[in-house]
Amino acid sequence: MADTHHNSLIADLLIEQSRCLLQYVGECWPWVADDDTERSVIDAMVARQQQGVARLVNLLNGRRQTIDFGTYPTEFTDLQYLALSHLLGLLVQSQQALVDLFGRAATDAADDVEAAALIEDIHAIEGENLGRLQEMAAKQASDSPA
Repeated sequence: MADTHHNSLIADLLIEQSRCLLQYVGECWPWVADDDTERSVIDAMVARQQQGVARLVNLLNGRRQTIDFGTYPTEFTDLQYLALSHLLGLLVQSQQALVDLFGRAATDAADDVEAAALIEDIHAIEGENLGRLQEMAAKQASDSPA
């Protein structure tokens, strides 16, 4: 049986993942872009992240824990009509923080086998999302006029 500390950790991860900048961008699409390619890549990352959110919810539900998705940080509301290059930099920073958080959580939850396995799976997916965002940011930077 999982203890209260692990359930609290999972609940905190749920809020951080479900209310991160990538999810906000998926809901609000705050940048101006002519190319639908970037949007489809971001949409795919958002969908994969939402699957992780659903898995965290399922684990918490199975443990009869209260589900709280939290709210988006108010500073996200200032992120409207931005250049893609600027927003990608912010997304990389936000995603790096999420990857780091899940990495630490995997260590913290090591003695809760079920939670640790799930956190490690989500950590890997978030790491892949980070890599894609970094690639997009690098491509955007190389395509920009000097």
